[in-house]
Amino acid sequence: MTIMKAVPKSFSNAELAKHFLRDAKVFFQSATKLEPYVDFAPKHFLYSHSIELALKAIILSRKPQVRQKQLLQIDLGHDLKKALKLATECGLPSKVELKTVVLKYAEYHGDASYRYHNSSLMFAPPEETSNEMIRWLLDAAAEIVAMKA
Repeated sequence: MTIMKAVPKSFSNAELAKHFLRDAKVFFQSATKLEPYVDFAPKHFLYSHSIELALKAIILSRKPQVRQKQLLQIDLGHDLKKALKLATECGLPSKVELKTVVLKYAEYHGDASYRYHNSSLMFAPPEETSNEMIRWLLDAAAEIVAMKA
């Protein structure tokens, strides 16, 4: 039996950013344990969800005026392209390699292809490149989230 710790229903943006960043790291670590070809869709879903949460953590930590519901459901949803643009506006350094990885994942993440196999043929960046860029993103997000707004 799993026992879950009760958490408050409402977090501040700063608190939610920290939770998102923690979860992003866990999703990434989980993805690195899966086999590249046997577990293709689950592995890349975990990578792309890690990216989504890290980008949203940056946005939430830097834009206190953004309402969580607006950010998470209506305006942004699972759009990695929009999230990358907003996170860059919030202080994420621009990096061509990261943009390339995020845009490739965006093709299949927004429509849930990695989760539900909505596409008969899916692609992802090379695993080594994904690992390197997502690690870089998580480190950069940790620095930004740790800063006082």
